[in-house]
Amino acid sequence: MIRPGIKLQLLVFAVITVIGVSYTAVRYVGVGSSLLGNRLKVYVDLADSGGIFSNADVTYRGVSVGRVGPLTLRPNGVRAELDLSGVPATKIPQNTEAIVADRSAVGEQYVELEPRASNSAGPYLRNGNVITQPNTQLPVSTETLLSNVDSLVRSVPTKDLSTVITELNRAFSGTGPALGSLIESLNKLNRTANAIYPQTVGLLNSGKTVLDTQQAESAQIESLSANFASFSDSIVSDDSSIRNTLSGGLAASQQLTPLINQLSPTIPVLLANLTTAGQVVTARIPALRQALILYPLAIAGTYTVAPNDGTVHFGLDLNMNQPPACTQGYQGTNVRYPQDTSPQPPNTNASCKAPKNSSTDVRGSRNVPAPGPTPPVPPGAATAPGQAKPAPEQPPPSSRSGNTSASGRNGSTGGGNGSPLAPNASGSNGSGSKGNQYVIAGYDPTTGIVYGPNGKQFVISSTGGEQRVLGESSWEWLLVGSLTPR
Repeated sequence: MIRPGIKLQLLVFAVITVIGVSYTAVRYVGVGSSLLGNRLKVYVDLADSGGIFSNADVTYRGVSVGRVGPLTLRPNGVRAELDLSGVPATKIPQNTEAIVADRSAVGEQYVELEPRASNSAGPYLRNGNVITQPNTQLPVSTETLLSNVDSLVRSVPTKDLSTVITELNRAFSGTGPALGSLIESLNKLNRTANAIYPQTVGLLNSGKTVLDTQQAESAQIESLSANFASFSDSIVSDDSSIRNTLSGGLAASQQLTPLINQLSPTIPVLLANLTTAGQVVTARIPALRQALILYPLAIAGTYTVAPNDGTVHFGLDLNMNQPPACTQGYQGTNVRYPQDTSPQPPNTNASCKAPKNSSTDVRGSRNVPAPGPTPPVPPGAATAPGQAKPAPEQPPPSSRSGNTSASGRNGSTGGGNGSPLAPNASGSNGSGSKGNQYVIAGYDPTTGIVYGPNGKQFVISSTGGEQRVLGESSWEWLLVGSLTPR
């Protein structure tokens, strides 16, 4: 007698067996697919079978979705039935191409369904739809392939092919190592190119920007090229002159070097002193500009007096009291007649006080155009090379008379050896004050030599430094020193 436990085990085994067989029959064999609505039959019209056979695989986007059913001959080809299981969930679009392809060079054929649209939008294939011949592709038959290969081989002349093979053998004979090295170098080049691919892309993008800029500036580049060509032509035409200049440049430089060495002590002083002149000229640029405008007109007008016709032409314009003279501001001036020649103190406060837009003749320094701003001198710009920088402002010399020159302890008159004048023996100016002391030194205008109290001799205006010693009167000593022999 069978025990109840064994009966229960047999029952469970039977249930599992029924479920497994049913699943296999429905899922793989297709039993009951029509009843469950999980089976779709679609037909494909082919020009010929292309090697396809019943029970061949059917794929959609590379995924198996069914099998090929029976093949039926048609007047214009072959109709293949595609048994698609599980298609309702897949939804294959009607705009689909059926391709008969080979899995490999020696593999079996299968049918690949490829939608023409990338988004796979509807309408979708339904039971009984037909994929027509224009929407199908067949693989190249073996006969056609062999025939085409045979035609290709026959089209090549045997004699010429033999010549090509012989020449290739001569060209590459014994070059195996070199070709191996070339291939290895190409591999390294490819690896390097792959490693710097982002930089290469960035360079190409930047190159486009550069090329766009070059295109935008094409007119200027053409003009520059034309000017450079003209410049080159000028150099070619003046080749002999340029060669003479270069050949004579060495001799000229050899002569120029001693001149520069001789002028080196005085040129820096001249340039430093010209700083003050440059400040004055800069401040008076408006007046200089007006003078430069009027001067050519005045010179041109003088030639009209004597036009080279043997006569002199003068004009008389009685513009008396046009405009009237300015009297405003001269009320405190005593009127003197020509017969009165006695000395009278001048009225220094008298000047034209009329506004500039007055109808009278507005004159006086008050109406002179104001000078422009004086540019500041950079620190050290007015100091000659090799010379100490100016000391803080000092009081002017306490005395100066006759042929004497005042000099300070911390300054110099620019003597030949650059040494400052020595102070007096007591180190003071006689009043007991300390600091910068001044002494009276003898000056010989014939030789321009200043004799210091310690017996040393100095030459005025030889290397500069007068401003630090002579104060506001240094320019006078510059003029005197430049006119005296040495």
